This record gives sequence, structure tokens and C-alpha cells, in this order.
Amino acid sequence: TKSGKGVNAAGGGIALAAESLIMLTSAAKNFNDKLIDSASNLEKLTAQLKVVSGSPGAAAESFAMIKNYALSSPYTITGTTEAATLLRQSGVLQSNLDKTIRMLGDLGMGNQERLNRLANNYSQILAAGRANARNLRQFTTAGIPIYKGLLDYAKTDPTLEAGNTTESIRKLTEEGKITSSIITKVLQKMTEPGGAFYQASDTY
Repeated sequence: TKSGKGVNAAGGGIALAAESLIMLTSAAKNFNDKLIDSASNLEKLTAQLKVVSGSPGAAAESFAMIKNYALSSPYTITGTTEAATLLRQSGVLQSNLDKTIRMLGDLGMGNQERLNRLANNYSQILAAGRANARNLRQFTTAGIPIYKGLLDYAKTDPTLEAGNTTESIRKLTEEGKITSSIITKVLQKMTEPGGAFYQASDTY
């Protein structure tokens, strides 16, 4: 009957509404859980930043810089804080932190995971004072033409006169001659005006 169909339709509507409510409630819970996890993680990271910065004042200055950069870029405050902490631990000075983050941010091209991988790799190089084969491979995997950059740089540095082929760059790396200073200069060249990654994070 028509009344029976009406009851069935109404029942179906109620069931659909109930299902939608359950889905919305579940989504809201997941969102809240993520917010709580993110806030908790950020709190831990800022505590670590205080330790590596040496004083609450220096940490506050670093965090203000991190927040300003993150809010004007595709990156998150939490992810950028994590990258900055790694850099400070590896010896990046407070005065160089902003430009180093921006350099890696351009190389990261707006991808948070990529930025943090690059920060981790670069921090390892800084801590060791030189790059190894694994470090160069990680740059290559991330889409950074590190060998080309090193070959171009070798043309301007007499100490790397032998670095005129990819194989010779590998040999120089094995000999410990690709220092952190050289890697820094190569990455800076890639991200300065005219470089392949200049302001690359702004386009994502």
C-alpha cells in the first residue's frame, strides 16, 4: 500500500541519516585525535628545540621564525620544527637557521616528507663534516641533481680538479673530499636566483 511504502521510505531515510551521523561522528573523532597527536608532538618538538637552542629565548626566536616560514609555505609547523631541530643538533647556527630552512624548503618543493628527508640527510653530512656515497644517493633519490651540481662546482674549485666525471666525484667522495661546506655551496647554488630550485616551494 501507499502508506506502507511511505513507512518504508521514512524508515530508510532514518537509517540513512543515522548512518551519516555515525560516519560524521567517526570522522570528527579521527580529526580530533589527529589534532591531539599533532599538538602533543609539537610540544615534544618545541621542548627538544629548547634543549638544542641553549636557552628559552633562543628557542622562542627559532620557533617564531619556524612558524612564520611554515605559515607562508606549504609546510606544517610541526614538520618544520622537526627539520629545524635536526639542523640545530647538527651544528647549524641560530643566525643561519632561517636561510638553511628556506634552502631545504625550496629543494623540498612543497612536500613535507621530502623536506624532512632532506633535512635528515643534510644534518648527517653536517655532523660528519663530509658526504658519503649514501648521502649522495639519498639526494639523487629525492630528485636533487647532486652529481651535476658537484661537477659544476668542481670547475670552480682547484681542490676538486679531478672531479670532472660522475665516477671521479664518487672517488672523491670515498676519499672524504666532498665536505659539508662543498655540499652547502652546491645546494645554495641550486636555490639562489637562476638556480633550478629557486623559490620552488612557492609554486606548490
